[in-house]
Amino acid sequence: ISDEGGGLISKALCFHPALLVLNLSGNRVATEGSKALGEVARYLSSLQELNLGKAAIGPSGLGLLLSPQFKGFQGLKSLKLLGNRIGSQGAEFLSQGLQLLPYLNHLNVESNNLGSEGAMRLAEGLLVCSEIDGLNLSFNGIGPDVLPALLPALNLCSTINLGANQLGPEGACRLANDLSSPRLSHLNVFDNFLGHGGGDLLQNVVVRCPLLSRVVLSDNAIPDSAAPAIAEAMLSTSLSTLMLSNNMLSGQGAEIIARRLKDCASLSTLNLAGNHIGPQGAISFSEELPNARTLTHLNLTGCLIGDEGLTQFTQVLSSSTSLFRLSLARNAVALDRNALREQAKTLSPWLVFYA
Repeated sequence: ISDEGGGLISKALCFHPALLVLNLSGNRVATEGSKALGEVARYLSSLQELNLGKAAIGPSGLGLLLSPQFKGFQGLKSLKLLGNRIGSQGAEFLSQGLQLLPYLNHLNVESNNLGSEGAMRLAEGLLVCSEIDGLNLSFNGIGPDVLPALLPALNLCSTINLGANQLGPEGACRLANDLSSPRLSHLNVFDNFLGHGGGDLLQNVVVRCPLLSRVVLSDNAIPDSAAPAIAEAMLSTSLSTLMLSNNMLSGQGAEIIARRLKDCASLSTLNLAGNHIGPQGAISFSEELPNARTLTHLNLTGCLIGDEGLTQFTQVLSSSTSLFRLSLARNAVALDRNALREQAKTLSPWLVFYA
């Protein structure tokens, strides 16, 4: 639908005051459609979720949608604005509008070109959002300088997505020192150039956030020097999923991590795909698998473990009692992958094996 269609829908919404969810994502609502929605918002006191993802509303449309003169959406709990290019100006409008949304607990502003300036403006509005629980700020070009302003809101959340920003080692250090949400269960900081700081962040945050169960640190150029911190964090009693794909861990780092698998209390999913751990890393993991009591999913896709590493894994599959899914795809050089899969099925009938 176009902005004109958005206007027509808005008029119809006046007759549906009990509406709970409105999803207009992927439609070109644009500025005029946003204005029309804002004008009827006062009739939608029961609306709890509004999804305007990729609706081309832009900063002007967002300003009209959340205009104080309309005073609508006051019961809203979830607002999704993915991919609307609202920029720093739109972030200012959003910051002001948040004061009219006292029950908002989930905000998604992924891919909106906020930059550090826009994120700083948004942080001011988030200070009044005492109910905020989920915050997605990924793909916005946010730098580490904004984190002190964002941390009051972040420390209220159970779900945080800061992926694909520009936090760097400095941002990793700030999060490691100051992120302490007692409710945090999911943390995503993929693709932020964290480097060695990614390990320190993980080690510190699992201590201060006792409910943390899922952490995504993929695509951060994390080196072997961070492996001891990662291995220590894996012992957390709450951490169940750790995503470390496409970093810079080698066989040396993999060996350090593998050795702690037997001591893990809750880790069930470990993803190291795209790390060049080689045969050394494969041997380390294969040797430790029989003693890994909690691990059910292991992903070593594209880790350059070669035929030697693949062969080593097949020799220990029957000894692993917990593993349910093992991915070793894009590693074989000369071995027959179909034969490997058949061998794995024979040794461990319950295992889902990718090679």
